[in-house]
Amino acid sequence: LALVMPAAAALTGTGKAYDAVAVERLKADTGARLTLSDATGTVRFARATQGRSFGPAGSQKKADHSMSFLMANGKAFGLANARNELKLIGSSKDRIGASRVNFGQVYRGVPVFGATLMTHYDARGNLTVVNGTIVPGIRVNTVPGKSAGEAGAAALRLVPGKGVAVRGSHLMIFREGLAKGVPGANHLAYEVEVGNGTNIREFVYVDAHTGKKIDQITGIFDVKDRRAYNAGGATAPGPNYPATPFWVEGDPLPTGTTEADNMINASGETYDLFK
Repeated sequence: LALVMPAAAALTGTGKAYDAVAVERLKADTGARLTLSDATGTVRFARATQGRSFGPAGSQKKADHSMSFLMANGKAFGLANARNELKLIGSSKDRIGASRVNFGQVYRGVPVFGATLMTHYDARGNLTVVNGTIVPGIRVNTVPGKSAGEAGAAALRLVPGKGVAVRGSHLMIFREGLAKGVPGANHLAYEVEVGNGTNIREFVYVDAHTGKKIDQITGIFDVKDRRAYNAGGATAPGPNYPATPFWVEGDPLPTGTTEADNMINASGETYDLFK
């Protein structure tokens, strides 16, 4: 059974392509299924169509073969020159023989927050998938106007708590809105880790030129404190919310209601995974 998809279906994503010509060329040359990032307009996922690949590595090292592919097609992913903008992080191989090569993006030697690109090879050494996030069109002054100490002091003012101190800082390129999947401006920034070593750990991103906060990401969340409600057949959250929860953290479990038990257990497992 063969499923033939129209050409337009080979490209998904609601964002506008950063380099539409390069994206169309990659699609035409390889027949790949492409997905664009809503935040950057660059290709964030490319899969070769069934029975095809982006080429075999052959006798080449996979890192070298990946770099050759990205030098030829990098503009679709947001790279002007892959050799100058990517730094090899490492490679790995799984139990069935498939392998992957991981690159991190740098701009004039400065690492770019959240920007990595990974190439995937099947057990026969064929490049079949490329995925990740690249921040295109970076144009920032990489000489900071503020010191790491000044950035740390600014971050400390934003994170109250007993025993809180700066636990480290790194200079990087920070794309505003990238983690949220929305477009934003590029900044030279300090990632300042602030915490007390126990229950407070915050990552504050401070503009390295202005000293102002760009973003803040929590590294430690509160302990489990779940509440389950019975909507009573009504549209959620129902008449019992928020005054009369069906179950709260510390109540006996199982509750005797299978549906509730499944939901409570699943929420606990989700918490444990991320913790």
